[in-house]
Amino acid sequence: KGVMIITLVLLIACKNKKPKTVQDEDLSAAEFISIAPAVSFPVIIHDTMLTKKGNDSALINQSVFKTFIPDSVFKKYYPQVKQLKLYLVGKATDDEQGNYIIVKSVTQANPGAQIYYFDKGAVYKGSMKLTDQNKKIRGNSFTRIDSRLNIAMVEEVKLSTGELQTAETIYYIDENGDFKVAMTNSNEDLSDQMMGN
Repeated sequence: KGVMIITLVLLIACKNKKPKTVQDEDLSAAEFISIAPAVSFPVIIHDTMLTKKGNDSALINQSVFKTFIPDSVFKKYYPQVKQLKLYLVGKATDDEQGNYIIVKSVTQANPGAQIYYFDKGAVYKGSMKLTDQNKKIRGNSFTRIDSRLNIAMVEEVKLSTGELQTAETIYYIDENGDFKVAMTNSNEDLSDQMMGN
């Protein structure tokens, strides 16, 4: 009879246990990764997505997040912590390598997005900015992540002829967790410069 009562109490306790959220103060890196929703490919990071009001349920507990990544990385991406808000966008999982977590950052100055790579043991290995709001461009810019986890930084400029000039830089992650340039593509007409040379 006593065993039945204990079992019943344990069942009720488990039922009443709240699921973990990104606001929790006792969150581990593995739990944080497991909470992140899977993204649909291709992932497109652009101005509309960055300026859209963030969902409060995705608002990250910054004190906890800082325990997952090196302090130098946090300071590099978020030098202005006043009014800083971080939102969990989602994750892309590579069965062999681990998980890529996409975070949106909002400050008084400008919004941005970053990607963090954690290995299969939920250990931070590398990261990069997905947007650069400070870079001056002539047209439209966005970042595209495909199902093979290639990250393309794309810039588009519409010429007076109506033609769309596109330049993209594609990144991959190496075995050390560093994001490296794989290739650059552009349809810009450089014939004038070539003739001049």
